Amino acid sequence: GAYSFQSWSIGGEYKRTYIVPDEVTQRVSVAFEELPTGLLVVLLEEGEDLLPEVPETYPLFNSLSLEQRSNGRILLMHGERELWRSGFDGDDEYFSRLQGDGNFLTRIGDPDNRGKSQWKTGAAMSSSGPFNLVLNKDNTIAVVSGDPAFPDEVVWEEETAPLGTLVNNEPTQAPSPSPTTSPVTAPPTMPPSPAPAVSPTTPLPTTQPVVPSTGFLLFLLEEDGNLLPGVPRTYDGFEGLSFGQRLDGQIALEYNERELWSSSFSGNEEYFSRLQKDGNFLTRRGDPQNRGKSQWRTGADLSNPVGPYYVVLQREGVIAVVRGQDPADPAETIWWEDTEPFVIDDDAPTKSPVPLTPQPTRSPMDSPGEFVPIVVLEHGGELTSDNTRNLDGIDGYLEQRNNGYFGVFINGVGTVWSNEYESSQADYYSRLQKDGNFLTRLGTPANKIKTVWKKGRDIMGNGQNGPYTLLINSETTIAVQNKDGELIWEDELFISLAGTLL
Repeated sequence: GAYSFQSWSIGGEYKRTYIVPDEVTQRVSVAFEELPTGLLVVLLEEGEDLLPEVPETYPLFNSLSLEQRSNGRILLMHGERELWRSGFDGDDEYFSRLQGDGNFLTRIGDPDNRGKSQWKTGAAMSSSGPFNLVLNKDNTIAVVSGDPAFPDEVVWEEETAPLGTLVNNEPTQAPSPSPTTSPVTAPPTMPPSPAPAVSPTTPLPTTQPVVPSTGFLLFLLEEDGNLLPGVPRTYDGFEGLSFGQRLDGQIALEYNERELWSSSFSGNEEYFSRLQKDGNFLTRRGDPQNRGKSQWRTGADLSNPVGPYYVVLQREGVIAVVRGQDPADPAETIWWEDTEPFVIDDDAPTKSPVPLTPQPTRSPMDSPGEFVPIVVLEHGGELTSDNTRNLDGIDGYLEQRNNGYFGVFINGVGTVWSNEYESSQADYYSRLQKDGNFLTRLGTPANKIKTVWKKGRDIMGNGQNGPYTLLINSETTIAVQNKDGELIWEDELFISLAGTLL
């Protein structure tokens, strides 16, 4: 019999694609059925919070943001242009949430100290979810239940300002055929498909650079595969590497007992993890026979939920969920995160992970006017809340405060640069990522919540030109540079160092 999956046309219209096998020849043909949908992008998922001055952004639509202002008002912005606002403002502390009953509301307080609601859309009357806050092409913002592209119910809806070029400039990408799939017959004029709507908490391949297939190292978990507590998976040819479910619910990738990556959840019940048939890699309470509520997840493949799916490890220091018959040449990357450095040569499969580059010491200037760069952070380096770190070879230090502020201070000069970010007190940390991205996050390295400030990702090099270094590269600038000394990002110092380092 025929089976179907969903895809997008060049104009943004939703299609259902039927794969029809011939019972005699076993060849397949492709047929299309147009399905109207107005979905543009998922703005917020059920259970997600919107925090003051920490906007949700959507990299497919670079200048689109959903913001909780400090006065409690919610704004949907396209660049500097306001598309929609909620009908409330006040003078307390506020946050907003899309609740499990479909009610999108603003409350006094924060997620840990919830006060009275000040503005709300209203709960669903008949649907049980899941709920999503969506932006539609017909200039509406809405709370819907079920599949956000084909909702069971529109719980609430209001008009936005005209979206204009936001709709007309949707990026497109051609589908990537798998080398192991059977050939298909498609209409000769079939256009490439634009990327699907993006969930703010589910990184998809188009929200971050897709990891090249040449970086494939091995697959860690197959579709429908489970991770059980205290029973880690090991891999032939990669002695010392393990991927397992800890007793506290955290998933960990380790090399010779050194943690390379871990998930951001831990608890005190019984848990197991699974890569589902929809591409969602998640941790649940209970066990495979008695499945409870999910506690951590990467997010399902909303665009084309037809696997197989794999959790893979890439040579570049990336763990990812990919889709396609061949995990070494995936059709799509559904989710990925950085791991600690882990490089294995073809001729030496058990080689140790690459250590961080030693920090160079400052040497005397060879001649007047020559500036010796000051290393601020190395590739993979990070600094957590309420901590300082001395700079190497100069009388100064880095500081990460518990309000998100990250600064570089030099004695006798003062604060020469900062991220100029400040918010309410919480845990924050700053990090130089392995793709050259220098960022500040709400949370801790073990419990990443949200990126609040970032600069410098190596878009052109796709993260392949590392190791990267954050350094004061001249008397007047701070920069991220790649291994070849090329600048990925540069900013001016607040105070010139001319004449201060002699």
